[in-house]
Amino acid sequence: FFFVCSSKMDRATWLKVLPELTDALLKPEVREQMMEQCKTDGSTDALMRITEAAQGRVFEANGFPAQQAFAQLKTVGKVYRQDQDVMKELVRMADTEEKLL
Repeated sequence: FFFVCSSKMDRATWLKVLPELTDALLKPEVREQMMEQCKTDGSTDALMRITEAAQGRVFEANGFPAQQAFAQLKTVGKVYRQDQDVMKELVRMADTEEKLL
């Protein structure tokens, strides 16, 4: 059982969660799912569903509903654009995802 938080994710939370999102993309089982998907439907949409599922599990493990957290993730670059630490982790995560797709 875990507590589901409905508030916005703060800087400290993003600094914790962004590296976890990156690590989730690099897990062997995620890569295996992507390789298997490429054999049947290698579309970007199909591959994105795999990465989103892996990252959604990270959000939920940290107590945030995935849909809400993904919506907040879209604004991190704007909200924290002057924060080098957050931006470094955001870019690292985005680069990792881009390389996989």
